[in-house]
Amino acid sequence: MSNSSPKHFGEWLRYYRLRCIDPKKGGKLTQQGLGELLGTELGIEGYTGAAVSDWERGESQINKDNRPVLASLIKVLHDNGGLKTPAEADKFLLSGKYSPLDEIEKLLIFPDAPPGLPSRPSIERLPISSLITQKISILNQDIKSLVIESGEKRHWTDVLLRLLGKFFERWTAEKVIQLLLWVTVWLLTWGLTFPILDWPFDNREQAWKATVFYITGTLTSPALTAMLTQTRRSKYWQAQNLANTLILRFYTYLGAYTGFHSGYVMVLAGALLGYFLRLGPLHHLIVGIVAAWPVLISYAAARQVPYNQLRAYGRLRFKDGAIFMVSALAGVLWGGLIYTYYPWILSPRIGYILVLIVIGLTAVSFIIQNRRKRIHNTSH
Repeated sequence: MSNSSPKHFGEWLRYYRLRCIDPKKGGKLTQQGLGELLGTELGIEGYTGAAVSDWERGESQINKDNRPVLASLIKVLHDNGGLKTPAEADKFLLSGKYSPLDEIEKLLIFPDAPPGLPSRPSIERLPISSLITQKISILNQDIKSLVIESGEKRHWTDVLLRLLGKFFERWTAEKVIQLLLWVTVWLLTWGLTFPILDWPFDNREQAWKATVFYITGTLTSPALTAMLTQTRRSKYWQAQNLANTLILRFYTYLGAYTGFHSGYVMVLAGALLGYFLRLGPLHHLIVGIVAAWPVLISYAAARQVPYNQLRAYGRLRFKDGAIFMVSALAGVLWGGLIYTYYPWILSPRIGYILVLIVIGLTAVSFIIQNRRKRIHNTSH
């Protein structure tokens, strides 16, 4: 390191790394050691010394959207004596044109720093693109180690068997059970709530049966979705001392019901539009894929609604969630409405109005959500 002050992110990274003490070997922390510690913090196999070297030399840069890597890098440098204060961390991040630490990141990395207003932790905002890139990078490293051993290539059958073995090593019993439960929720949603969209009904008995199935599905599917939505392990809710509280689970369930019905109304509008355009019955596989939509929206809302309430009111209270209670009974109301008035709903005049209302409400919700994001970003 020269006597001149570091100028860019890579130079600062090298500077802080050399201030660190290797927790295993002692002495200065090497590039390889930093990559391994970073992998441990992220729960992955780690980065190579060459990758860290590229960062330090400016040959490559951590994607600004890959906030978990940046936050974990700061934590590793701090835990091992390189970074001392939040101010140093912010200066380090700004040198790479990254956003400074938010309050939750400061709380997690520098516990002694005074907390500010609760904000959603960036460590939980891993974009899908970054996640895929990260997984592909790990997979490429695995494949290279499997294909070549001591400079010689293995036979393709040996490579395939070893690759399958490494894949299934990462599937714990808990993950398998969770996957099976999510598949169950999806199948229940498909099997119980979609027969009511099989228009026109042959008779009132068929309509009644479909309505009963629909109501049953709208009561069970969101409840199971909320049950599978983890909050106890969330670092954000742990930081708010709410991870194990009944009030958080209350809002999680309300969010699941609200999201499910919001997603299903979109499906209903699409089904009506298809009926009016005489597109005919869709293939079962396509219907099955569409059935996943209410479940996905339900899960997203189960995670988002408690956070939005906390941001809006500064705390979670049962009385503030009273407006969402209607969502738990929305399935009963919708079922009764469709059963009683479905001949009217299937008339183009009423049906098109309903479709336009759904499109309008969806557009308004997106506008409100984007406005909230802009306000949130401006305030932070």
